[in-house]
Amino acid sequence: MGKGEINIKIRDILYIETEWRNIVVHTSDNRIKCSGTLSEYEKQLKSVGFCRCHNSYLVNLDKIKNFDSSAVYFANDEFAYISKRRYSETKKQYLKRRREISCK
Repeated sequence: MGKGEINIKIRDILYIETEWRNIVVHTSDNRIKCSGTLSEYEKQLKSVGFCRCHNSYLVNLDKIKNFDSSAVYFANDEFAYISKRRYSETKKQYLKRRREISCK
């Protein structure tokens, strides 16, 4: 697998996860392996609507179809787990983001 740079539009990202010490960016139709840490991505993307819902997942709040106490679901039937510890903060951030979008 070659190394190089790929431009990914933020609005195309569903979620980012750690997988065997790698970062994988999930879009509607691709999985792209990247370098870095989830914490680095969280710092960069928090202000544009991303939330850490689990130690291994950073989700795009704008792409969430629905969620429950154990997972976040996306329109393409993919999902990301929510940890019990992060559930209430994820819910809070999701509702805050919905309010922000509806006020625009």
